[in-house]
Amino acid sequence: MPIHEPDIQANGDRVLGAEFTAMSERVLRVTELTSRLKVLPFDDEAGKTQVSDWPKA
Repeated sequence: MPIHEPDIQANGDRVLGAEFTAMSERVLRVTELTSRLKVLPFDDEAGKTQVSDWPKA
């Protein structure tokens, strides 16, 4: 189902299809990883590698 389905928008219903859900999950994942990186010292290469190797949720 497209996010911008005209018939659904005309009814005022909110569209939360699979495409939106996938994007939302990616945003949450990036936010989580960014938060982890922000607490590391700038030169902590081992820590950065550990964060980037974090298992995918």
